[in-house]
Amino acid sequence: MKILRRSQYTMRLDSDIMKKVKILAIEEGKKANTLIEEALLEYLKKHEDVSSHYNRA
Repeated sequence: MKILRRSQYTMRLDSDIMKKVKILAIEEGKKANTLIEEALLEYLKKHEDVSSHYNRA
């Protein structure tokens, strides 16, 4: 099992978005943090070729 290092990051999000995330988390039996992390990972994969371009320095 892979152990993930985690960092704490505080941010402000639209209240309506967070409400929907919390409802979806309850419906899926997950934590809101997990859903947000999954969404960010999906977004990063979608933009992978752009980010790899900047990591070549």
